Amino acid sequence: MSLSSPSKNQRSSIYSWCLWLGFSSCCLWCSDCTWAQAVFEPQIILAPSRATDDYAEPRLSYERELPTDFEGLQSQVASLNLSLSQEFPKTDAGSDEVTDWLHIRSLQSDLGRLYLQLGDYESSQQMFEAALTTAQEHSFSKSEEPDQETIACYTALGSMYVERGNYQLALSNLNQALTLSKDLEDSPDDLAGAYNGLGNLFYQMGNYSEAQKYYLQTVAIYRQPESNPESLAPSLHNLALVHERLQESNEAEKLLEESLLLTKNNHSDNSPEYAHVLESMALLLSRKGELQEPETLHQQALAIFERVYRKQHSDYARTLNNSGLHNVRMQKYDLAEEQLEEALVLRTELFGLHHLDTADTQYDLARLYDAQGDYAQSIPYLLEAIDTAQTTAEMASRVQTEQQQLKTNSQFLTYLNHLLSISNRSELDTNSLYQWVLRYKGSVFSRERWMKLSRSHPELRDVFHKLQTATLQLTNLAMTTASRGEESREKQFQILKEEKEALEQQLINHEKSNAATLGQFSYDHWKSNFPENCILVDYFEFLQVAPTGPSLTEPGQQHIAVFVSLKGNKPVLIDLGESVPINKAVNEWRRYLQTTGNHQQERSAAKVVRELVWEPIAKHLSPDMTVLVSPDGSLNRIPFSALPGSAADTYLLEDHLLSILPVAQLLPQILGPPSLDIPDNEPLAMLVVGGVDFENLVTPEQEPETPKPKARRRRRAGGIYHWSDLPATRGEALTIANSFKGVYDDGNLTLLTDGNASEGNVRDKAPGAEYLHFATHAFFAPEELRSAMEMTKGRGGDSSVSEMAYHPGLLSGLVFAGANQPVDQGDDGVLTALDVAELDLRRVELAVLSACETGLGELAGGEGVLGLQRAFQVAGTKTVVSSLWKVDDNQTRRLMERFYDNFWRKEMDMLPAMREAQLWMLREGPRRDFRVRNKQIKEESHPKNSPPYFWAAFVLSGDWR
Repeated sequence: MSLSSPSKNQRSSIYSWCLWLGFSSCCLWCSDCTWAQAVFEPQIILAPSRATDDYAEPRLSYERELPTDFEGLQSQVASLNLSLSQEFPKTDAGSDEVTDWLHIRSLQSDLGRLYLQLGDYESSQQMFEAALTTAQEHSFSKSEEPDQETIACYTALGSMYVERGNYQLALSNLNQALTLSKDLEDSPDDLAGAYNGLGNLFYQMGNYSEAQKYYLQTVAIYRQPESNPESLAPSLHNLALVHERLQESNEAEKLLEESLLLTKNNHSDNSPEYAHVLESMALLLSRKGELQEPETLHQQALAIFERVYRKQHSDYARTLNNSGLHNVRMQKYDLAEEQLEEALVLRTELFGLHHLDTADTQYDLARLYDAQGDYAQSIPYLLEAIDTAQTTAEMASRVQTEQQQLKTNSQFLTYLNHLLSISNRSELDTNSLYQWVLRYKGSVFSRERWMKLSRSHPELRDVFHKLQTATLQLTNLAMTTASRGEESREKQFQILKEEKEALEQQLINHEKSNAATLGQFSYDHWKSNFPENCILVDYFEFLQVAPTGPSLTEPGQQHIAVFVSLKGNKPVLIDLGESVPINKAVNEWRRYLQTTGNHQQERSAAKVVRELVWEPIAKHLSPDMTVLVSPDGSLNRIPFSALPGSAADTYLLEDHLLSILPVAQLLPQILGPPSLDIPDNEPLAMLVVGGVDFENLVTPEQEPETPKPKARRRRRAGGIYHWSDLPATRGEALTIANSFKGVYDDGNLTLLTDGNASEGNVRDKAPGAEYLHFATHAFFAPEELRSAMEMTKGRGGDSSVSEMAYHPGLLSGLVFAGANQPVDQGDDGVLTALDVAELDLRRVELAVLSACETGLGELAGGEGVLGLQRAFQVAGTKTVVSSLWKVDDNQTRRLMERFYDNFWRKEMDMLPAMREAQLWMLREGPRRDFRVRNKQIKEESHPKNSPPYFWAAFVLSGDWR
């Protein structure tokens, strides 16, 4: 059988089938459900979760009638495979027959289309890739114009990569299709297909504004008179879904009405295409608060799907699930129960128990029974859904970067929010509850740290080196501006980002084949390894869900819960109430901590915070035990040691040994053996950086220049992209270096000052040291300045830092030599958190970030602060000392000198050494003429102690021993 290259309509059908179908509605064209589960499970785990107020998503539209003749399609596949197998013997050496490569390519691409219709994405991908390879090796195009079949294959591949969650390959293939389509004259279908594929990609990634841009271009093409009229309706449907996501419901409704009319005219009001638009309209109206019309639309869609698929289809199961949830909203509980139970049976048959679609139905059944106060039935369903979501997140982490993991975890959080909410209304065992909180909180951090610590494999060293190089280039590009005539920064940034993610994928692929326990967590193991003489205070911010669910009545409220754990005891759970007043109190206290020397105002604000977040747990604490605090949300930004103590005019610092534990589930690893074996006879090493020359950089080929005049600001934070001199840091660095050598005379000391304190030298020296001390500026983009950064002039020209710099790891860093100079191809003088995370710091016992606001960063619910402190710990550092606000230079020096004297000369453990230094600053401050913001402290304001401004900013995080 000989097949020609596809016609324009055939190529258009490729675009129709390669559109993203959506994780909750995967149409399994094959009736073999076991096979279908195997095909779909890898892509399901990477899908975006629905928000708490969502029904199961309708899928994005395609452009042609759904196939129902499964046997016919499978027969065509068998026939084409036979033809293909008969062609390849002609390619063998010595064959007298001439190979028809054009025919082979046609067979490959036609098979790709058929496998796509059958839902066999893996086989379809293989066929399209083979077709592209054949086209590249045997050029078919007789002109300089791109080959249309090649464009169609790139579009199909890109869309399948979207569905599988491999966004970098999806973007690469779809951009290739777009570029080739623009070069091809008079080919609107090819161009529209590429635009639509890119719209689907950004929709999947949750970037709805970007998706809208591409969908608008698709609709504009299909509104042209010469376009295929059947293509406009599904494009309008997709655009409507984006408008709905952007909370533009009126515009979404207009587009759906137009799509509904066109679909009816193009197909019929009994077609599955029509049913899909009906379902989207039902969900839109339901979210707008309507009751009767959504019910009618759900029933119409269900009737169509049942007639076409005889109930054995994911579209029917999804619509049945959505109808059941709507009936919960209407308080038709018996009907809702019947529909949801049937949907659960169908989804279990289609996908199996461990699938997010099945978990969604289990969750909706839990909501149904919760609405009726039947916790005995609600909780088991909820626990099953949570187990599936958590297992899915762990599986997904093996093929995801950090940012993708944060997104995937949101489904887990949706269910966990409800479990915590039910705990307030039922007698749920706190052990059962807390193990899930532990599994969720910091899970991305734990998995990332585990992966980064697996650097000992020799075969990975080259990959790590390339990853560091790519990260450095990415950081430099984000911190500079483009000159005229240069390639656009956005394009360069995208190329580097893809390179970095590809290298990360190599590491992920290695780890998933060498570590069966990646990301796994055992609560029993955690309990058995809980340290003696310690109390864990673990805060967790969650959404308090009403019994009927926030989508069904009113929005839920954010709450903060705290678990208090002691070895051998069941965790104590306390709901501290809504997070809004807590956040307000925290912000008020931080304002006084940083901006005034008025003792009474600061103490009053601190008292409010104590009453909200500490007083409810105080009775569970013992003064002779170390208190490990794992904060969440805004509590990451407060110094717990500066809260009022149990007695009048005292501080919590005086009551307890307090340490920050960013990720409580890592306790066994913190207390376990080191991740790097170092010979006992190998001397200790320390890297000290201070007295940095921010104007001049010394390279190995040049001598130091004569220093230029510098500003004399004395707090460790420069303006954006201009860094002033820090005179006291030179003395701080020298004193600490001398202290180290005084105790460890055989130790290896590296002291970097002036122009030698470069980013490159720090990169080279830090991995080989046990102790790191950085006395320099910290770079941090405050939350209120992030959007304003686009209007801020950079160091290299007139342009601003664009939104591409908004990766959390690029928003904070440490500043080194030459940072005030324009950036060339080398270091830019700023070691960002992204850079730090790519270093191998497994050897580092302690990193002291003696700079301002190094403990800050972007808050990520359940994951702490995405900033410098986290980056050092991800890279392998055991303990980090960082700061929460800008501190006077001289007082920072005094605190650090006292800490190291305690730690090295007096041989105190890290936490007692820091506590004693802070107590000394607290009690000795007034006698040493401390000043606040260069203003003398009034004696009547501080009759006994110095204010927390001087001593409370620095917090110890990680291994407290």
